[in-house]
Amino acid sequence: MSSSGANVRVGYDRGRFSAYSSLGYHLLAGKNVLDNSQLELRPGVDWTFISTENMRVNAGLVYTFWRYKENLRYYSFGHGGYYSPHPTNP
Repeated sequence: MSSSGANVRVGYDRGRFSAYSSLGYHLLAGKNVLDNSQLELRPGVDWTFISTENMRVNAGLVYTFWRYKENLRYYSFGHGGYYSPHPTNP
């Protein structure tokens, strides 16, 4: 299984507060697996509670959005060891 693509990352750091986001697009290919593509968006924020020379303690939230061209949500032989989740219809 291989992944080829690119990511763009930006961040903003203002003292104890930081915000960041990344956007990526990857082509997925491998042996016994359908070729696929993945779009990924990950925005996040965090707050630093403790910051010393040797330690940093922070907490925050991050949201991960994945979109795949092909729905390969079943993790089994032939799917290359990754999953591409899509909502199922009730």
